[in-house]
Parts: sequence; C-alpha cells; structure tokens
Amino acid sequence: MVYADSLLDASNLNPYMRIMLDTGHFTAYGDDVLKFIRENHSKISNLYLKDRLRNHPNPHTYEDSKAFGKGAAHIKEVLRLMKCKKYTFPASIEYECNGEDSAT
Repeated sequence: MVYADSLLDASNLNPYMRIMLDTGHFTAYGDDVLKFIRENHSKISNLYLKDRLRNHPNPHTYEDSKAFGKGAAHIKEVLRLMKCKKYTFPASIEYECNGEDSAT
C-alpha cells in the first residue's frame, strides 16, 4: 500500500492536513479504496470519484480512465459506504474518459 502510506504520511505532518482522495488514482496503484476510507475517514476532506484500471506503474492515459462501473474503483460501493456510515465529506465526480458513454 505505497500510495496509501504516502497519503497517511503527508496527513500526519500537521494536524490540519487532510486527504483529498481520488478513487481513480488510488485504484490505479492497486490499493483497496474501501478499506482506506473505512480506516481513515476522519482524515479525508473530500473525494474525487473516478473509475480507473489497476495499472500502476503505467503512465496515465484516457484509455485507463473508464466510465463509471467499467473500471476497478468500486464507485457504487464507495457511495454506499459513505451513506451507510454517514460520512460528511463531499464527493465530486471527475469524468475523465475518452468519449466513452458512461450510461452503458
């Protein structure tokens, strides 16, 4: 969990530091975004919801950013977790795919 450890190390530098979690980048590095949110929700200021493939260390391209539900970021499950646990941080949609229809 190199990516997760880096986020936590940065958030521990100062008590006012918070994590702006990008579900797409987190997933690309192969980490478990649901586990991270459950264990560190108090350190999260907001979420960027984006679907991606698990493909680190390949460079980021539009081909590895996927329409919602077609990647590995568990977006639906993240939103359910936020609702169930009543987390108060906001979630924003980051739509970043190469003309792919997100409705299909």
